[in-house]
Amino acid sequence: MQEKKVNLYLECNTTVFGKKERLCGYVLEYITEKGPVTLVDYREGRGTYNREFLRGLAEALERIKEPCVLSIYGQNRFVMNMLRDRLKDWAADGFISNGRPIMNQEEWRRIWEQVQKHKVAVELGEHAYSRWLLSEMEDKNAGITEKQSN
Repeated sequence: MQEKKVNLYLECNTTVFGKKERLCGYVLEYITEKGPVTLVDYREGRGTYNREFLRGLAEALERIKEPCVLSIYGQNRFVMNMLRDRLKDWAADGFISNGRPIMNQEEWRRIWEQVQKHKVAVELGEHAYSRWLLSEMEDKNAGITEKQSN
């Protein structure tokens, strides 16, 4: 039986520093014999860019119910590099680095719990859904702002 393949694409509507209202969108793309099947979702949160990106990533990963070959695409350089290069070491050290708990420890634990089930590849940079997700979030954000002002 052939291994299942899933692509996960993530974006946040803003990358500015500091805690801020943000939208994070993701596309889960399941590769089937008949072609790709996608699931799209968005989450609102108030946090830093890294924290909200991590929360979106954890939420998306928790929706994948079976082990698969998983490719994760995103533009958050810090998160994507740590996911690829440091997560395994952090988990082995109890999510402690240099004697102190890592930032966003709860989110990293959720992600670690999920990625262990899959064969994971990390792809940093703009991806097939980057512009579309950002455009969709811009429209959603305009709708949220309009509701708040009424």
